[in-house]
Amino acid sequence: MQILTICLLLLVFALPGCKTAISPEWSPRIQEACEKGQLTIGMTRDQVRSSWGYPQNRHVFTTNSVSYETWVYHPTRRSTWLVMFDPRGRVSSVSQ
Repeated sequence: MQILTICLLLLVFALPGCKTAISPEWSPRIQEACEKGQLTIGMTRDQVRSSWGYPQNRHVFTTNSVSYETWVYHPTRRSTWLVMFDPRGRVSSVSQ
């Protein structure tokens, strides 16, 4: 029972940083950015997950029936990165 509890805790805390696979259908520029752990303006959510993994937090804002999404990453205790998506689901800005 104790081993199962430890495994579940590891899974819960490891998931936010899990990366997804790089698609061969993406452009060579996007594939290279994902391999290097970089983000570029215009990336899709899947491409961001491939590069940086799942966000620790996610916020959705709706203005005039248009939704904008922000993903929050905390790579260290003292740093926070915000990845903002436009209504089409593409990266519009990345800031620290």
